[in-house]
Amino acid sequence: TRVDRPSIGLYRPWRASMDEGWTRWVLEMYGFEIKSLYNADVRAGDLIDRYDVIIIADIGARTILEGYEDGSVPARYAGGIGPEGVREIDAFVRAGGTLVTLNGSSHFAMDELHLPVRDVTRDLARSDYFAGGAIVELHTDPSHPVMSGMPARAKVMVGRSPVFTTEDGFAGHVLAKYPSEGSPLLSGYFLGEEHVQGYAAAVDVEHGDGRVVMLGLRTQWRGQPF
Repeated sequence: TRVDRPSIGLYRPWRASMDEGWTRWVLEMYGFEIKSLYNADVRAGDLIDRYDVIIIADIGARTILEGYEDGSVPARYAGGIGPEGVREIDAFVRAGGTLVTLNGSSHFAMDELHLPVRDVTRDLARSDYFAGGAIVELHTDPSHPVMSGMPARAKVMVGRSPVFTTEDGFAGHVLAKYPSEGSPLLSGYFLGEEHVQGYAAAVDVEHGDGRVVMLGLRTQWRGQPF
């Protein structure tokens, strides 16, 4: 039975993730009721009957998919969500659920759910483009519910963050983007601003009856940004 209050699942890999911990802490501090969603929970399916929103923190796709290698830890902690887990997450979104990916986990969503979105910086050499940790200014769309309350020019933290462009078949909204000219840098180190100018930092992608909100920024880095 669905409850009136939205049910939020936060993916929690057995391979410990600081970013998942920061995300959980921030949500708890703001009074959200969340449930840790482990690999077996994802593979069990029927996610749409249990959750309205699933959040994946800044976790690499390999950790999500494969986790610990068999034999390196007790059996219950080995592996990741695997192909069956991908199918269940895809079914969850297509049935009307919302998947939120933070920073690097957006690559997991793009690749495994075959979304019409690409990271324009993904194959660039580090000598051409590097933004390991910086505060930048983005242009946001405050009229969209996800960006509600944000200024039209927002200061945000990025670090090894995807930069999105939409492709044929895209349906949804660009939530935030880099300025089309000049450097977005306010503080820190940012090499290669020409590679991000005019491209998106956050997108809301329609997928079946649901959506994938991909935030290519570090919204809750160390629990500090507000």
